[in-house]
Amino acid sequence: MNTIDEGEMGVRNGFFTQKELDRVMAESDIGDVWERLRGARVKEKADGLSRVPCILRGHRNETDRDMVLNHRHNLFYCFHCHQGGNVIDLVKTVNGSSWVNAVYWLGAKRGNMA
Repeated sequence: MNTIDEGEMGVRNGFFTQKELDRVMAESDIGDVWERLRGARVKEKADGLSRVPCILRGHRNETDRDMVLNHRHNLFYCFHCHQGGNVIDLVKTVNGSSWVNAVYWLGAKRGNMA
């Protein structure tokens, strides 16, 4: 089980089971998450990658497609910011939230967690 830092209580007593985390990660496609965070559609190419504008905090350039979404591995990377990670990292960085709140946001959006 993963614990949370102090001050982040309130999400199911601060714990997520590995089963819950696995389900949230499996059901949260990086392209769908990017679309919900930005409000725009993502076109996945045949190679499983999408080049999109970066939506990370501090870098919001609508014309450059510096961010790559890897749909097969559910990862992202921005060549301008040099930041990357999985769907939890994307939500955490864009929303400026904690890891726990990012997991909860993903789970709540999917209807997986109360």
